[in-house]
Amino acid sequence: MDNTALLRDQHFKGRYALGVKTTPLVYLAVLSMFSAMFEVFGVGIFLPIFQFVRLKGDPNSLIEESPIWQYVITWADNYNFDVTIATLLLIAFCCFSMRQLFVYLRLYTLASLRTRIIKSTRDTMFARYMRAETSFHDQMPVGIFVGAISSEVPNAAAGVLAPVELCVHVTLAIFYLCFLTVLSWQMTLCALSLLFVASLLPKHWSKKGGYASKILTKTNIAMSEFILARLRSPRLVRLSGTEMAERKEFDLLTTTQRRADLLAQILKSKIEVVIEPIVVAFSLIFIFVAYQLLGWPLEVIGLYLVIVLRLMPVLKGTLAAWFMVQNATGPIDLVYERQRELVQAEEKSTGNMVYPNHPVDSQFENVSFYYSNAKRPALSNINVVIPAYKTTAIVGPSGSGKSTFIDLLPRLRIPSKGKIFSSGQPLGDFTLDSLRSSIAFAPQEPQIFPGTVRTHILYGKPDASNEELLRATRYAGADQFIETLNNGYDSFIGDSGTLLSGGQKQRLDLARAIISNAPTLILDEPTAGLDPETERCFFQTLKHYQKETETTLIFITHRLQFASKADHIICLVDGKAEGVGTHKQLMSLNGWYAQHYQQRPS
Repeated sequence: MDNTALLRDQHFKGRYALGVKTTPLVYLAVLSMFSAMFEVFGVGIFLPIFQFVRLKGDPNSLIEESPIWQYVITWADNYNFDVTIATLLLIAFCCFSMRQLFVYLRLYTLASLRTRIIKSTRDTMFARYMRAETSFHDQMPVGIFVGAISSEVPNAAAGVLAPVELCVHVTLAIFYLCFLTVLSWQMTLCALSLLFVASLLPKHWSKKGGYASKILTKTNIAMSEFILARLRSPRLVRLSGTEMAERKEFDLLTTTQRRADLLAQILKSKIEVVIEPIVVAFSLIFIFVAYQLLGWPLEVIGLYLVIVLRLMPVLKGTLAAWFMVQNATGPIDLVYERQRELVQAEEKSTGNMVYPNHPVDSQFENVSFYYSNAKRPALSNINVVIPAYKTTAIVGPSGSGKSTFIDLLPRLRIPSKGKIFSSGQPLGDFTLDSLRSSIAFAPQEPQIFPGTVRTHILYGKPDASNEELLRATRYAGADQFIETLNNGYDSFIGDSGTLLSGGQKQRLDLARAIISNAPTLILDEPTAGLDPETERCFFQTLKHYQKETETTLIFITHRLQFASKADHIICLVDGKAEGVGTHKQLMSLNGWYAQHYQQRPS
């Protein structure tokens, strides 16, 4: 889709939003027209000024020189207004001042519109990314999205507004050409023909600029993806001995990026350089023809020359704007594609019922789930019940579908077959907001944003009181290590909690989940890295919390000793529910759970 279509297409504006509305564009057009009008009038008034000086202000001589003076002098006599050189110069100054005012308003409006487009597009893309289906997050590399939203959105906004800049320069050129036509339509026709030929020269360069833009856009995105991935794992790169290989790959990306950027800049410079000699050559030829052959008065030659030379930056600006239009196709196409994908991937909240604010049973009936392009299901024909007010352990070998099973509860993933019921109602009948606000989750790898201990815990409930904060950290077993930090709850913990140990990060993230007081608490490997005695104490703390708050507690674990203390156990093997029940019941089945429990380290 080209830039014109972006400005025109209502479907794009409404759905895929670069947010360009008609009203500010019309306002910009009006400002451009007035600035062009005052500029041309301000330049044009120098003709009567030169005539007034040459003829020493004699009214009869001025009227003989130009019929326009008849109207000017008559108007001045009617209003008792003296036409003097000072008056004419003041009018010229006022015209240029008004021109500058309208130029400022246009530039201000253009900058305001551009920054508004960038902000609204980024806001929209981020909101849609957060609302996108989990399958979209699985497939979309974070680096690609970061590159699009950080670097390509501003380029796309500039590209969308490039036609406005083009219209500004074209409008000014039209006003000047109209004025030149009044002076001499023959010479204006020659000038117009020459300028048209000059504008054809950079046509090929503009096309190459569009190609370079697409290459640069792809390279920028690849660069963002590469940097984001490597900056997350500098230790892995160094310990794997692949630092040199990574440096070579990065060098290849920066080389490609440099070449594409350099090509775009060279093409832009060529367009600017090639016009000026052509216009200067025409101006010199014009002086000779006008003076030697046509016998024009000196003031007409001078004014004509001033306008022709003034057209030079106008033409260069026009070509530069056209180059920008061509150059912006890469980022515009990319942002459009990301927006289209985000709209298609947006989660659908199909229900209108409010999820209960107290624990309820969750029942899986013949539930199966397939990942895209997978040959076998991640979950197959699951029929289980997660009882309310109880602790339920999800166990099984790696790759058995435990995480997928958990993702189905808050509808991060939708069953491919079967249904899930809560409180007797299909899960899809509830609004997503109410469903997810009833569930708190602490992942195995805590996601900790830069900030303090306090800000991370309050991420689970921003309006929590200090009493609630202390209570959550006590239940999570985080209060003791927090007190040892230099600034306690106001201690900075680094990006991703780098200043904390693995166990400390887990406890801190558990406090963040607990403070929300959600009816259901889901924990993924909550005892990873804990010794047996600490694990036992931790489970007792969780049970105490679960009973005191009447919460449904669900946890995934590989520690079968920890799972054995749960009220209810679901054992998943190869995506199927091999065993469901208490520890004693599963031991009697002599399946995977019983075999691995007996083999556990003592």
